[in-house]
Amino acid sequence: MLDNARDTHQIRPLLPGSPGCLVLITSRNRMTSLNARHGAQLLSLGALSVSDAREALSLRLGEHRIVAERAAIDEIVCCRV
Repeated sequence: MLDNARDTHQIRPLLPGSPGCLVLITSRNRMTSLNARHGAQLLSLGALSVSDAREALSLRLGEHRIVAERAAIDEIVCCRV
């Protein structure tokens, strides 16, 4: 798992050279050259809905923090960059 990769130059040295290996790469940038050179399968995901984002934060932080820090949660969920 290579999370939040910047670009293909950052991850190419980390790709396995053996067949049968699987690497999951997350990035905010579309890395189409990985498809052309390495046969990667690209999958684009949209942003979470507000309710899904709240649920994800609740699972990570706990419902008590969501309730106690509602203003901060609203800022994260509704105004994410």
